[in-house]
Amino acid sequence: DRRALVRGLRSVSLAVILYILLWLGIGTALFYAVLVSSDPLPELEDRKFNPGWVAVFTVVSAFNNAGITQTSNSLLSMRTWPGAWVLLSLLILAGNNFAPIFLRGLLRMMHILSRWCSVDRDAVRYALDHPRQMTTHLFDKRNT
Repeated sequence: DRRALVRGLRSVSLAVILYILLWLGIGTALFYAVLVSSDPLPELEDRKFNPGWVAVFTVVSAFNNAGITQTSNSLLSMRTWPGAWVLLSLLILAGNNFAPIFLRGLLRMMHILSRWCSVDRDAVRYALDHPRQMTTHLFDKRNT
C-alpha cells in the first residue's frame, strides 16, 4: 500500500507540473496574440517593453492571482480588449478556485490516455480513488 501511495504521488506531481505548464504556456500564447493584434499600449511602448515578456508577466501574475501589472493603471488600458479580460479571468479561476476541478479532470484524462502513453494507469487510479492522501487540493469525485 505504501508503494501505491508513492506511485500515486508521482502521478499527481506529474499532473500538477503539466497543469501549470499547460495553463501558463497556452495562456501566454493567447495573451501574446491579443497584445499583438490589438492597439499598442503607449505606456508599454514608451518603456520599450517586449510584448512577449509583457504576456508572460501578466499571465503568471493572473494565474497566481497576484494582481501585478506592468502599467501604472493596472489593466484599465486594456478595457476595450474583451479577449484579454476573458483570458485573464479564466487564468485567475484556473490558478485558484477551479484548480481542484481542473486537476481532477487532468488526472482523469491521464487515466483514460494511459492506454496509449507511458503513464502508470494503476498509480493514477490510486490517486483518483484516494485524493486526500495525495494533496489538499484534490477532492473525491462527489465533492468535485
